[in-house]
Parts: sequence; structure tokens; C-alpha cells
Amino acid sequence: MRKFSVLCVLLALLAGAGMWKLRSWRMQTVSQAGEIHAQIDRSLSFLQQKPDVWTNKAAEEALSRQAELSTDPDIKAEFVSPEGICFVSKSAPWDESKLKLLYEELLQNRHGEEIKTLMQVTVLPEENEDYQGYQSDAAFEYGFSPQFSLFPEKPLCSFYLDGSSIVLTDGDRKSTVESQAATLSHEYGHHYTKNYLLLSYGHAADLNRPYAKTRGLNSDNVYIFVSDSETYKANHYKALVEIAAEDYLVLMGSPNARKQIGSYCDVRDAAQGKTGDQQCLRNVLPQENMSLPFATKVPGLAELFYAPLNQTPPDYPQTGDMELRFERHEESFNLIDGYHSAVSYKIRWNKTLGENATYTLICKEAGDWCPQPIKTVLPGQPAEAEIGEIALQEQDYVRFYNDGRNRGTLQFLVVVTTEDGMLAVSDPVEKSL
Repeated sequence: MRKFSVLCVLLALLAGAGMWKLRSWRMQTVSQAGEIHAQIDRSLSFLQQKPDVWTNKAAEEALSRQAELSTDPDIKAEFVSPEGICFVSKSAPWDESKLKLLYEELLQNRHGEEIKTLMQVTVLPEENEDYQGYQSDAAFEYGFSPQFSLFPEKPLCSFYLDGSSIVLTDGDRKSTVESQAATLSHEYGHHYTKNYLLLSYGHAADLNRPYAKTRGLNSDNVYIFVSDSETYKANHYKALVEIAAEDYLVLMGSPNARKQIGSYCDVRDAAQGKTGDQQCLRNVLPQENMSLPFATKVPGLAELFYAPLNQTPPDYPQTGDMELRFERHEESFNLIDGYHSAVSYKIRWNKTLGENATYTLICKEAGDWCPQPIKTVLPGQPAEAEIGEIALQEQDYVRFYNDGRNRGTLQFLVVVTTEDGMLAVSDPVEKSL
């Protein structure tokens, strides 16, 4: 009986010590991730032992198999990556095979040891009008109940790891890896920059850190912290963490993330019945906040992003000596209700990044963050577009088409998407029309 009591005390002390040690672990820095995982493995090996006095069958079973499908009835499929990232689908089109492809797409984004602290990626079925995805930080609990024959009830063994998760929305409609690539890259950009470049969300000291200084960010052009969700949505492009995540996508994101481009039509195309994409994709918004210099043009920014990986950034394409030329055209008509002149401008540019690249002419007002598309020029097409008002005369009547861009002062830029999915943006050309 005494031996039994001593054994119970020893087991209780060992379990208590193990629980204290497991609960006290926290990921302080990404560089500690590998060591922490190794310590956890060593601690769990204790629970896998088979002493003569007890058999840890439950722990053996829990640790010897991959994670099983959750009991959540909304979950359609799961996949656990070799790093331990759990990919979860609540959208019918996203089965296990597509989740594996999503994992492979994630790996195409530049990453290092920080990927070990990404715990979960979830695909939701419905579209959300407020966001396409989000990243969040959390402490993830892991636990199991070893079966001790000496105790009437199963004790719960659990431990916590600090990490983060990514959620992607609209999975029923955006059912391909390519359609989710940009959102996945942006959200992983939050994970990456929070690990290496930013202290934490809403930390005022971040404006004094190398990232903000290199990017030229200050309290006049960014938000550090916004507690009101409506204000945050309206000023999403000005949030420090969002600018950093977009910089990650441009500088380190996957080719698929940058290749999410649309085809846009100018005013003459529209007059001829052609229609283009209505959504502003990467060849209109190569980065969300276009009031800032394009990320690849900021000296030292790419080096700052690649420094945690001890890597040299690639040579980003630049538009070089691209020149925009404007030709004014005016047509006058004596109509029944009066005299009318239609003024338009034809804009031409030189393809400094070759014939196989895609060129999109965009415009915006000076200081504006969100440009408007004018026209996409595909490989083999002439590099020209038309703005303003044009007239098409058909027998006894004249049709006028006007995009409203023939008055005021605008900035014009060309966004170039190369064959390998790299982005380049020309210097803005300001023109008074």
C-alpha cells in the first residue's frame, strides 16, 4: 500500500511539473520556434513511455496518427501540412486535394522560420462585404487525455503555443488557388511583418522603427491604431499594418498573387460595345495605397524585408525611360439643339519591358490613394488608349461617349505585369486637360 501511495505522489509530481513547464512555454521570437518544438517533442516523449505500472494508450494513439477530421459539422475537409499547419475547409469546392494545393501556394510566398508559428488556414464559403480575408493572433491549445489505469477519471494534458491563423472568404465562388492567392499572400504578409518588422498591432513605437522610417511613414499619412471598425474600413489603406502587408505581397508574394489582373476598356472600346472588368485587380491597384511610392521603388525597403531570411532581394523590373505622349483631338458638330465639340486625348507610351508584358494605363488625382483603370494592353496590341469624349456618327445622328476625363488635372501611370508575375509602375505624369 505504501508503494502504491509513493507511486501516486511521484506520478502527480511528474505530471504537475510537466504541465507547469508546458504551460509556461511561449514563443518569444521566431528564432526560438525550432527549439520550442523540439522541447515539446522531448516532453511528450515522456507520456509515450511504457513503464510497468501504467500504459499511456490514449497518448500513444493521439501522437501516432495525423489529425482527424473535426467533429464540427460545417467542416468539409482538412489537411495538415508537414509543418503542422491545419488547413480547414468549410466550403464544398475546397476538398482535401485543393487544400493541399493551397498549402503549396502558401509556400510560394517567401518565408522562413516564422511559418512554424502559423497554425491554421480556414476557407469559408460565403463572401463578406467587409473583407476578403483576415489574419489573427491567438494562443492555440493542444491537449489529450492519457488513460491511467490507476485513476478513475482521465486527466487532461494540454499545452499552449502562441501563433496565428488566416481566414479566407468566398470559397464557394473563388474556388481556385489562383483566385485566393492575393488574399492569402496579403494575410501571410501580416504574419511575416508582425514577426519581423512591427512590434504589434497598434504600437505607436512602430513609427520609430526601421520599417516606417524606410517607407517614409509618419503620423500624417498612416493610422497606427483605430478602434472603430467603420473608421478602419474607410481608412484601411492608411493603416500601418495594411501598408506593411501589401509591401510584403509586392516584394515577397507568390507569382499567382501578383498575376491577379483584369482587362479594362477605354472610352472608344465602350462606344463599340466592349466591356471590361469592373473589379480593380492588381494591374489597377498594384498596392492598395497608391498615394505612396510603389514598394519596389523605395530604396532599402526590399533589403529590409529580406534581411530576416538572410537573403538578397531579386532584381525587380523597372519601367525605365517610359514616356507618355498626349494627342488632343476635337470634333465639332452643329446639332439641332446647338453647337457641340467633343474633346478627347489619345495617350501612347513605349513598351520598355517588352512585347510580352501586359500594360495597363491608370489615372488618379494627385494624392489620391485609389486610381481608376483606363485600358489594358495585352501582348501584341498597340500601347495606346483614349480618354475624354468621342463621337460616333451614324447616318443622320451622332452618339457621344464621355468618360469624364477630359477636364481638370490628373496623374497618369502605367502598371506593367511581366510574364513571370512581377509588377512595375511608371513614374506618374501629371497632365492638365
